[in-house]
Amino acid sequence: MEKEKKQEKAAFSTPYEKNQEGRAILPDSLLQTGSIKGNWLLLVTKTGLGEQEFGQYLLRQWFASLAALEIPPQAIYLVNSGVKLACKNSPVLSELLLLWQKNVQIVSCDLSLDYYQLKESLCVGEIGNSNQMTETVALMPKVVVF
Repeated sequence: MEKEKKQEKAAFSTPYEKNQEGRAILPDSLLQTGSIKGNWLLLVTKTGLGEQEFGQYLLRQWFASLAALEIPPQAIYLVNSGVKLACKNSPVLSELLLLWQKNVQIVSCDLSLDYYQLKESLCVGEIGNSNQMTETVALMPKVVVF
């Protein structure tokens, strides 16, 4: 097990070839370790990062990078004010649509949508039950939260 971790770290430190779009081509040995198979979940709880204007810019850049990943997350869960990102006038709606087209599950919390009265404004993804979403988060091998 320790040997696998060292090999995995070594794979990350080596430069990768890039495809025509400039994305890294990951070696089969790295993909077979199971560490980068989309087996992670992004939990978004807000509509920006830090200061409002700059935070929204950072968020757009982050989601653009996320949409460009060759191996995106398995799912993106939107809770609290984060549900606004999947609705009309979202600054990252086009990126979320790209991720949805890559079969990334995008789920907005039913309670949050009700609180912000946004169920009718949802543009991408599906509405999820908050209890089921919590169970899924608890079972995921990796969860990134912001």
